[in-house]
Amino acid sequence: MEYQTDILTIVPSVFYRNKYNGFTRVTSILNDTTLLTTEENLASDQSAGLEFIFSGNIGNTFSANLGANVFYEQIDATNLGFSGTKSAVSMER
Repeated sequence: MEYQTDILTIVPSVFYRNKYNGFTRVTSILNDTTLLTTEENLASDQSAGLEFIFSGNIGNTFSANLGANVFYEQIDATNLGFSGTKSAVSMER
């Protein structure tokens, strides 16, 4: 779906992903100066987001583009010994 006028175009998009048996990085503290990062199987990972792209033109001399998105991710790492699900929301412009 797209909204367009003579000077402005807006393109919104929504996405969702549900992933099983993927991989994730796990970092463990070995001592005060050493971290160990390994790849582990993750039980599940869900993510969703909303993105907007704005494009504008004023005559033939000025044009601008702006993108913004909000992203949500939830992981289930109980198979790795972590309790419950963990989630995060991030925003980018």
